[in-house]
Amino acid sequence: MLFRSIGIGVLLLLASPVWGCDACGCSMSPSYAALMPSLGGHFVGFWWQHQHYRTFADPAFDAGARPQDEYFNTLEIRGRWEIHPRLQATVMLPYAYHLRQDANGPRTVSGLGDVTGLLSYTFFDNSDSLQQKVRHRVVAGIGGKAPTGAFQQPAANEVVNPNFQVGTGSWDALFNLNYTARSGRSGLLLDATYRLNGAGENGYQFGNRFAGLLSLFRVEQIGGVSVMPNLGLYYEQADWDIENGYYRTYTGGEAWLANAGAEVFWQRYNLGVTYSLPLQQDWNTGLVEARSRVALHLNYFF
Repeated sequence: MLFRSIGIGVLLLLASPVWGCDACGCSMSPSYAALMPSLGGHFVGFWWQHQHYRTFADPAFDAGARPQDEYFNTLEIRGRWEIHPRLQATVMLPYAYHLRQDANGPRTVSGLGDVTGLLSYTFFDNSDSLQQKVRHRVVAGIGGKAPTGAFQQPAANEVVNPNFQVGTGSWDALFNLNYTARSGRSGLLLDATYRLNGAGENGYQFGNRFAGLLSLFRVEQIGGVSVMPNLGLYYEQADWDIENGYYRTYTGGEAWLANAGAEVFWQRYNLGVTYSLPLQQDWNTGLVEARSRVALHLNYFF
C-alpha cells in the first residue's frame, strides 16, 4: 500500500513573492505549502497560485479614492534532486502575472520572478517503521533567493506599489523546520519558515517574514489511487519594510488563514489543490484586505 511504503512530509518552499502589498506580490512568496510524499528520488512539477487582495488608499494622500482589487498569479517550475536519502536540493523558477483593477482601468505586470533554492536535511525519520504506533519525521532546511525578477523603487505616497511587481530586488535567506507525525492513516504536520530579507541596491528592504502551518491529514486508498484530504491553519507575519534606513509606514502585519485541500497520488504522479480563506488579518494598518487563495500543483517523480 502506498501510504505504508512512503513517508509523508511537506514541501514548504517559501521564497519568491506571495502576499499583496506587503501581504502579497513579491513580499513573501508565490510558493505555497503542500503535503508531499517523501518518495525516494527526484521530481519535477508545475505549481500555480492565485491570490486576491483589496487595497485602500492612504487617507493622508487620497481620502476619496476607491479601493483597488489586485490579483496575483504565479506559475512555477519546481525541481527536486535527491543528493542523499537524507539530503535533498530543490529549485523554484517562478513566472508572475499580476493584475490591478482601479478607476483608470486594468494594469498588469509580468515576467520572471526571483529564483529560489533550498537544501533540506532529514534529521530523524522512522516513518517506514511498522513497529511504531506513532511515527515521526523531522526535516530542517536552509536556502536563499536571488534577485532575478524586476523591481522598481516605489513612490513615497504609494501603498501598493512595493509589492505589485515580480521581484524584490534583494538577496534573501530562508530557514525551515518541519515535523510530521502519523498513526495509521492519519497524521499531523507542523511547519515553520523564516525569511531574512536583504536590502536591494536601491535601498528598499522588505520586512522579515515568518510563516507557520498546522495541518491534519488522512490517507484513503481507492483502487490504485491514494487520496489525502487535509485541513489546516496557516499563520503569516511580516515586519515593517525599510527604505533608505527608515521604516516605511503602512507596511507589515499578520494574518490567520484556514486551509482545505487534497492530494492525489497515482503511480509516479501527484496532483494537489489547496483553498485558503482569511480568518483574521491586519495588513498595512488596515489598508490591505486579503481575500481567497487557490493553489494547484502537478508533480512527476522519477
